[in-house]
This record gives sequence, C-alpha cells and structure tokens, in this order.
Amino acid sequence: DCPQCDKGGECRLQELVCEHKIEKAEYDAFREDKKGAYATPLIRYWELRCVVCGRCVHACREISGRAAIDTAGSGFETRIAATDLSDCISCGECLSLC
Repeated sequence: DCPQCDKGGECRLQELVCEHKIEKAEYDAFREDKKGAYATPLIRYWELRCVVCGRCVHACREISGRAAIDTAGSGFETRIAATDLSDCISCGECLSLC
C-alpha cells in the first residue's frame, strides 16, 4: 500500500515498481511541496506526488483539446505547470490518467 494517495492499490506506478522489483530510489531529490501551485475549483495539484509521466499533459491536449498544462523545468526540477489556466474547463481528463 502507498501512503501517498487514495488509489487504494490500483496504481500503474505501483504495478511497475512491483514488476521491475524496485525497492529503493537510487537518487534522492529534494523538491519543495508546492501544494496548490496551480489549481482549479475541482482540481488540485500535489507536486510531491507527481512523477512527471506526462499523461495528464497528453490528456489535456489530445483528449480535451486544451493546453492548460505542460511540463516545465528540467532534471530534478521538471514539473507539471499551468500554461493557461483560463483554458482549463475542469473536465477531469488529466485526473483520469493520473
């Protein structure tokens, strides 16, 4: 079980960790938790829980046809960031793939 989120064991990341027998991260990166760095009335972003897989960005662009979020930064500083929150309609497509 993962103490970080409410997926209740139904998480693709957990499946991959088990499948590849990953027990510990090789590198520790300090990232400041910027809860609510961007948010809409229905969507909250928790940066420390994000593995920057990019699936949410893909969903925003390809499924909803919007461009409200994108990746920003590089290396350990890479994160999902708002590009134009006025383009966000809180459809939840990004969350469905998170």
